[in-house]
Amino acid sequence: VLEVASSENLPQNWWVPDDPPEAWLSGLEEMLQSVRLPPRNKKSGQTDILIANKLSISMVAIEAGDFKMGSHPVEANRHPDEGPQHPVTLSAFSLMTTPVTQRQWVSVMDYNPAHFSGDLDRPVEQVSWMDAIRFLNQLSRKLGKKPAYYLNAKDEVVWNPVSDGFRLPTEA
Repeated sequence: VLEVASSENLPQNWWVPDDPPEAWLSGLEEMLQSVRLPPRNKKSGQTDILIANKLSISMVAIEAGDFKMGSHPVEANRHPDEGPQHPVTLSAFSLMTTPVTQRQWVSVMDYNPAHFSGDLDRPVEQVSWMDAIRFLNQLSRKLGKKPAYYLNAKDEVVWNPVSDGFRLPTEA
């Protein structure tokens, strides 16, 4: 799980404040001061991957499966972009159990972009989608894996399906 803070990457129906950031950041800062990640309890199917000295990321295995994507044609309040309903098959993959912390980000990227710094165990924020891609590629390299993304000739990010590197949950 990676928290990405960039209004340009949000779906059209998400609310983004029109006020300048200073006007709404003050209340948000107070709220985030109390944010702490839950304690890590080892659960079945969970794997810890060491990314630095005594610092790891916890992953949980997601089993392969099939489901129908999209809403039923006669579903109430259905939007036109929710169809047609079609079968989807997912391969097994692993997913981080918590958002990326500032400590994890710093151990991989050597800088902290977070506005709400001071406690490195808080989730990292103030990262763009492209920052997230760079983080995942750098984490992959650090752990001896082939990065999952590259830039093509048009400077577009492309997923490499034969890589064994880390990728965003939306790419699973």
